[in-house]
This record gives sequence, C-alpha cells and structure tokens, in this order.
Amino acid sequence: MHIQNLKPWEVVFEQGDEGDSFYIIYSGKVAVYVDSTDPVTEEKTWKLIVELNQGKYFGELALLKGEKWSATIIAVEPTDLIVLDKVTYDKIIKGA
Repeated sequence: MHIQNLKPWEVVFEQGDEGDSFYIIYSGKVAVYVDSTDPVTEEKTWKLIVELNQGKYFGELALLKGEKWSATIIAVEPTDLIVLDKVTYDKIIKGA
C-alpha cells in the first residue's frame, strides 16, 4: 500500500491496461472517461462518465476479476490516492 500524488491532468491508468490495483481518493478529484467513437466522423474521443472526489474508490472490479481497465482515470486537480496492490488488497479485504 502506498500514496500516489497526482498533478492535474495526470493519468492514473488507461482503458485497456491490465487492472492490478485498487484506489481510494484521499484528497482531490479524478475524472472517469471511456473511449468513444463519433458515428459520423469515426473520430475517437473520450466521453466523461463521472467525477469522483474524496472518499470514493475505483479499480475494484478489474482487480477482483483480473480484467483490463474499462475506463481511463485522470486527475482533475492535485490528488492523493491510496493505492492497494493485489496482494495487499487480498490481505485486507478478503482476509487472505
């Protein structure tokens, strides 16, 4: 477990990368984006899904299921995240 300090617009992880950690927002705010394709121009863009702030968490589904990240997470402002890797997450959450 460690703290990750992010600057505004810094990427936490990108959609399609392997999910290997669980994140809790200690302070700050992140935005959740998914890849989207414009049906007319076929241009690839990001679609904002939600913004998450202090006390919220993300990454648990990819971590639990061993799947790739289903979204891209970007810091909106200076943000501190508590990061739990798979081994630590299992010890704390599952009591393994």
